[in-house]
Amino acid sequence: MARKQKILIRARMVLALIVFILFVLLFTASGKIGEMLRFLPATQFVSAQHTANVVALVSMFLLALIFGRVYCSVICPLGILQDGMFDMNKLGKRGCNRHYKGSKPHNVLRYIIMVAVIVCGATGYGFLNYYIEPFSNFGRIVTAFTFKSVSVVVMSALMLVIFFVLVRHKGRVWCNSICAVGSIMSIPGRWSMFAPVIDSDKCAKCGKCARQCRASCIDVGKGKVDTSRCVMCLDCLDTCPSSAIDLRFRWKKSGKKKVSAEKTDAATDGAHTMGRRAFITSMAFMAGSLSLDAGSKLRATVFKSSGTPAPVPAGSKSITHFHENCIACQLCVQSCPNNVLKASSRLDSFLQPRMVFDKGYCDPECTVCSNVCPAAVIQPVTVEQKKAISVGYAVLNPDNCIFCNTCVYNCPKNAIIPTDDGEKMGYTVLTERCVGCGMCEYNCPAVPEKAIKVVGYREHKEITA
Repeated sequence: MARKQKILIRARMVLALIVFILFVLLFTASGKIGEMLRFLPATQFVSAQHTANVVALVSMFLLALIFGRVYCSVICPLGILQDGMFDMNKLGKRGCNRHYKGSKPHNVLRYIIMVAVIVCGATGYGFLNYYIEPFSNFGRIVTAFTFKSVSVVVMSALMLVIFFVLVRHKGRVWCNSICAVGSIMSIPGRWSMFAPVIDSDKCAKCGKCARQCRASCIDVGKGKVDTSRCVMCLDCLDTCPSSAIDLRFRWKKSGKKKVSAEKTDAATDGAHTMGRRAFITSMAFMAGSLSLDAGSKLRATVFKSSGTPAPVPAGSKSITHFHENCIACQLCVQSCPNNVLKASSRLDSFLQPRMVFDKGYCDPECTVCSNVCPAAVIQPVTVEQKKAISVGYAVLNPDNCIFCNTCVYNCPKNAIIPTDDGEKMGYTVLTERCVGCGMCEYNCPAVPEKAIKVVGYREHKEITA
């Protein structure tokens, strides 16, 4: 049995390492490799939820119902990153961590965060979700190393410090108390078909398993494993000196009375817990619905006070829709071949991408961002469709203009025409033709401030010219 346990542990570690490398490549690789890995976001809960991928969501639920929260240790890249921090932390400590011990679940904190995430999402402020959502956090951490945005670098450095401190002292407490995805996975995980089970007859209550457990879910005194928090790392199987912990099939009807009693207690606790979850979730949806109108007004106020809006990519319908649904994972920013998309530092769209034309323009032939968006916030568009979508319009500042005709020559839609009233030369922007590609702003030679800038439309428009 010991050999089988080690094989399971090694297999999990190898599979997790492969998944981790693939997700790193997703955010860093380009060309054919990047295209081959575009299926990966569909394996993440929030991305599947945004895209209404029922097959993926049902598969995740069934996986958790059979094997417990293996998603959190094998499929979630942020969970794998935390496991890597854990393994580094225990080096030289003889396989155990003096900081770890079994603890009770932080249900109050978990429920408050779940309610807050639901209410924020219902009111059009999903910022809380993408601050704690694992896929988004991992994407920002990886792309921070490209140093494309100061905001992303600072935010990612802060999150790395938080993760390191929490992992060092509390293990996977982020996944079990803060991450909404972890809270959702804990429901089927509690009733999983396979899970670590402690044999009370063999257990010497030495506590080594609890000090090894990264989820702090082992109660040595009661001889129980809280499967709602267990991330199925299986390290406890290899740690126990008396082989008292084993991975077992738990859906048997027959068994010892002692085990049956434990199952009955677990079932009772689970029923109460799930009942509380259902009640709190229902109340959260009600609160979110009631505050929807207020949230919309608040967002409108923020937009009004935050200055001229920057355009957002074609396929995202409108600025409001984009900001309400974007998870700020930076995948489109990293994939943009012309470096047009940048993470925003503005209050109304912090860390979410916006179009900036200081280092490039939006190529009318390019549709990369619409193809890589994991949350389907930027809907896939063809080249022909993109050419007919106007995301913004050019605005001229005659005080800065040097009348060089550069904008006229570079406009792909012939939307800028020179004018001459006999006294002073100037230019006119035909907004019915302009698509907001930014080619004029990028090429404008005026210094220190460009003479032409692109302003984003609140609602994207269709042009016929």
